[in-house]
Amino acid sequence: MEKHREQIFIKRIKAGEFVLFEYFVKRYQNGLFRFILQIVKNRDEAMDLCQDTFLKAYKSISSYKGKSGFSTWLYRIGFNNSINHIKKNKRMSMVEIEKLNLRCECSDCKDLIRKEQKEAITGELNKLDSRYRTPLFLFFIEEKSYKEIAEIMKIPINSVKSYILRGKEAIRQALQSYLRVGV
Repeated sequence: MEKHREQIFIKRIKAGEFVLFEYFVKRYQNGLFRFILQIVKNRDEAMDLCQDTFLKAYKSISSYKGKSGFSTWLYRIGFNNSINHIKKNKRMSMVEIEKLNLRCECSDCKDLIRKEQKEAITGELNKLDSRYRTPLFLFFIEEKSYKEIAEIMKIPINSVKSYILRGKEAIRQALQSYLRVGV
């Protein structure tokens, strides 16, 4: 239903009802911001890049063909923006990322343990090479499909699967000593 609504809005925007683009901004701004933040690792830069991504999408809406979902197209623009920003600033080491709010529901008595575990996992996730970190983030946090991740990153689906598997294994290995200690 939502995808159908988006297609109708896109047709109407292309026909000149530009005010409808606000729907897409409201729907995707939080997820897109989180996605860009995990790439550039700086809140202010992520905000600027998120706004720039929406502006670019708005200006180039006529080039959207509908072959992929709108969110996939939008995230691809955000991904390219972020990578170009990093390259332009020749910044290989980036500012520490804010802790990801990994979803966790736990009882009061286990909150401290869960918090420590989340921090350890988040810390290891942030240490990963971006080719593993980005698909893990998109899959687990943004709940994108393998196909959508492949389109966003412009890599084959099998590479997405491989990167997610390798990323999870790297985190698992890094946390082995942590898990043996018995948190």
